[in-house]
Amino acid sequence: MDAQAQAPATIPIEQKKNYLDLLAIGYYVVGALAALVSCFALIYVGLGGFMMASPAAFQPDAPPPFVGCLVFGLGMGFLLLGWSFAGAVIYAGRCLAKRQKYNFALVAGVVSCLFTPFGTILGVFTIILLLQPEVKALFEPPALAPAASQ
Repeated sequence: MDAQAQAPATIPIEQKKNYLDLLAIGYYVVGALAALVSCFALIYVGLGGFMMASPAAFQPDAPPPFVGCLVFGLGMGFLLLGWSFAGAVIYAGRCLAKRQKYNFALVAGVVSCLFTPFGTILGVFTIILLLQPEVKALFEPPALAPAASQ
């Protein structure tokens, strides 16, 4: 065995707190980016609304009337789904910054992996950091001091 072999260096807890703060900022940025990307669904909302409002513009090969409703509904559905995802990601960043709701932050890290490539990178780093016992202890509520006996 090598005499120079040492135990792997551990990262101080203050550095892990800084990592959590950086992850929180990353969640804010990814949430804003997700909200912006989901606004592309407004194109379908506008197209579906136009198809419902003036079907005569599509003559002579006008689609059936339900197509406008379908396009509008799908556009609104994707828009609301995207904004909900963005709101959850931003809230997860807030939970990381305040060191609250450990399970929600961990699940948000897993779900953010779906938003490639930035969410995937952020989610993987979040999972790696949150699965460390020292970091999990940061999310525990502080122990209440025993009442002084009188």
